[in-house]
Amino acid sequence: MTKKERLESLLIEGYNFVDKGLTSGDNKFIAWRNSLIRFIEIYYGKDSTIFKQFEEVHFMPLAFGMNTSDDVFKRRFNDGMNEILEDLKRLIDEIDDLDVVEKKEKSSKNPFMNIQIDASNSNSISNNIANTISIKTYDEVKQEIENNTYLDDESVKDLLKKLDEISDLESSNDSKAKKWGKGKKILAYILDKGVDIAISYIPLILQAISK
Repeated sequence: MTKKERLESLLIEGYNFVDKGLTSGDNKFIAWRNSLIRFIEIYYGKDSTIFKQFEEVHFMPLAFGMNTSDDVFKRRFNDGMNEILEDLKRLIDEIDDLDVVEKKEKSSKNPFMNIQIDASNSNSISNNIANTISIKTYDEVKQEIENNTYLDDESVKDLLKKLDEISDLESSNDSKAKKWGKGKKILAYILDKGVDIAISYIPLILQAISK
C-alpha cells in the first residue's frame, strides 16, 4: 500500500467516527488515532510540522468540570475529528502535487542531483534548471511561503529571511566563488525543508550565483 493509499484509508475510516455520538474515550477511535500518529511519525518524522499539527488536535474540551455534560464532550470530539479529517485531505492533495513534481524531476534527470557544483560551472547548471523548471519570482516564492499552512511561524520567518539573503546575493558584486560559498550555506538550510520548498528556492540560488 502506498503512502497516499494508506492516508486515504485512514481518511475513510475516520469518517466513521463523525456524528456518531462518540467521545475521545471510544476504543476504536483511540486505535485509529494511534495508527494515524504512528504513520505520520514514520513518514514525516516526529519533529516535523506535520506531525505536530496532527498530534496537537484536541478531541476533548480544553476546560471542563464534574458537571460538564456529555454533549460538550461529543461536540468537541466532532470538532476535533472534522479538523483532523480536513488536515488529512490537504495532506493527500499535497502528495498528488508532489507526485507531479517527482515525475517532472525524473523526466529532466533530476537537475538537483548536480547540486555539488563549484563556481566555475554554476552558469551551466543554472541554465539547465531554467530549461527544465520555470524559475519563480521572489514575490511568487514569498507568497507561497506566507500561504503555506504546514509551516510554523518561525519557519516562515526563517525562509523569508533566506529569500532576502538570496536576493542580496544576486545583487552582490562578489566573485562567483565567493557567492557559491554563501549560497551553499543557504542551500544546506533549504534542502532540509522538503522538496516543495527546494523546487522554488534552488533555481533562485543558482541564478543568484551565476550573475
